[in-house]
Amino acid sequence: MNITFFQNRLIILIIVFVLFFVGCAKDNVPSDMPSLQPCTIIVTLDGKPLTNASIHCQPNDNGKWYGSGITNDSGIAKILTLSRYPGLVTGDYFVSVIKRIPDPNWTPKPEEGHPTISVINEKFSDETTSPLKCTVTTGKNQFQLEVTTP
Repeated sequence: MNITFFQNRLIILIIVFVLFFVGCAKDNVPSDMPSLQPCTIIVTLDGKPLTNASIHCQPNDNGKWYGSGITNDSGIAKILTLSRYPGLVTGDYFVSVIKRIPDPNWTPKPEEGHPTISVINEKFSDETTSPLKCTVTTGKNQFQLEVTTP
């Protein structure tokens, strides 16, 4: 009977300990980060949702509060600042989109890795050549972007 009493106390102590550390583990937003505005980007490839594509939003002023996200099955990416905090700082952004797959024409060679090819036109993959842009304002922001095949 004493073993059960101590086991119950131990279980309660462990639960309290875990809850304490879970509560203390919340991310602290950097003190100099401006307020973030909710932002989603919908990407289509030749009119169809582009899934599993990487989205990168670089501030036009080369500021440090860049954003990124990955598109879901509907082509929608929720953008996170510093890949961690939901939303973007207000302002203008250059947007790049990257989607690569293994090269289906690759002939295996032991000394080489498995090469990939871009599913979209490479101009969209680099913020210096991508024509994609967005302007984030106060409130909810949703942008529809179209990319094309190579």
